[in-house]
Amino acid sequence: GNHVRIGRIDDEELRNHVSISYTLVVPADTTLISKTGSGSHFIEGVRGGITTSAGSGSIRIRDAGGDVRASTGSGSILADIVGGSFVASAGSGSIEGVAVKGGVTVKTGSGSIQVSQSGGGPVDASSGSGSIQLTGLRGGLRASTSSGTLRVQGEQTSDWRLSSSSGSVTIELAGKRAFALDAHSNSGRIDTQYPVTVVGMVDRRELRGAVNGGGPLLHVRTSSGGIRI
Repeated sequence: GNHVRIGRIDDEELRNHVSISYTLVVPADTTLISKTGSGSHFIEGVRGGITTSAGSGSIRIRDAGGDVRASTGSGSILADIVGGSFVASAGSGSIEGVAVKGGVTVKTGSGSIQVSQSGGGPVDASSGSGSIQLTGLRGGLRASTSSGTLRVQGEQTSDWRLSSSSGSVTIELAGKRAFALDAHSNSGRIDTQYPVTVVGMVDRRELRGAVNGGGPLLHVRTSSGGIRI
């Protein structure tokens, strides 16, 4: 038929001291669900949806035609060319997405995040400890890191909310540059090249106002570090 299951062992005793590696060649339109307790994944050229998880091990995905969901307890995740959305989480390890066509939701407890979009859609990225770099954005954004720099580039078509507990924030805007700015740094300067219309008190650590008449909200916070727009 069309359903293949490999590696099912019902007798627990038969699993002791057993390690198995699989190489599977499947039709390109396959919808793939791949799981391992301890071991890495390498998946290439699958046009259907991909769901993969590892208790401990790295995940590598290349040339995916649809949505990708990947998670690992300990290990890195790399997705190179994603034709749909990209959802990834790692307990400890870096996450990288290249040429992601759809929306992005990525989270790591400890590790860096680097994602480039080739299409559009909302982006939600968070790291407990590590830097975040997001490029090619076109849509809404939520990004936060407890320790590390935060760099984002793209066209702001809806609200962006960025925060770093310890690290600088750099924002490079493309397309129509009209937004409502709300930026605050506890320890660091705020630097912007755009003329900001400010109403009320001006503070060197806080800047609120409209750029080019206003638009979507650009909300930026850092406890220790500067902000550059």
